[in-house]
Amino acid sequence: GMHTVNVGMSIPGGLPAGTSHGFTMTVVSDTDDTVTQTQEFSITVTQCFGIAVSVDKTTDSANPGTSSDFTVTVENTGNGEDTVSLMTMGASAWSPSLSESELTIASGATAQTVFSMIVPSDASANAQSGMAMVHAYSEGCGESTDGCDYEGHVSVGVTANQVYDLEAGYYTNETDVEMSSASVQ
Repeated sequence: GMHTVNVGMSIPGGLPAGTSHGFTMTVVSDTDDTVTQTQEFSITVTQCFGIAVSVDKTTDSANPGTSSDFTVTVENTGNGEDTVSLMTMGASAWSPSLSESELTIASGATAQTVFSMIVPSDASANAQSGMAMVHAYSEGCGESTDGCDYEGHVSVGVTANQVYDLEAGYYTNETDVEMSSASVQ
């Protein structure tokens, strides 16, 4: 005859991807201890993906023609090394850019990139960039990032400062010649 037995193994949390553990089970006959059967069981931990994205500040201000920088931090909450791809969204007139568009991060570690926007040189006082975004996608997303569970993003905005400037010049007469002095009687 035959008897079926279910065998299970609990896998503790926190194991890195690729870790293998197992056990051996030996069955011995009650009536004849020379009749045995040994079976080995092995389990390998698969990679679990997860990321968390944060930024040092969500708003900033800068003078026209200058850059405003945001430090974006990506944490790998998965159990194996992950390569995270980053993309930006924002008004092109404000020149959104990243210092690095791909980060390779060990499990439990963090990496940073700088997201910059440049205030247009002709921006009026208090002009706003609108919300700009940085999206981070884990390699667990594969080719398509639509609806990926391993994605994170942050939103930031920049306001143009009011700058003050005065220009003084000399009096110009009807011949368009600048006069630096005049005589009066």
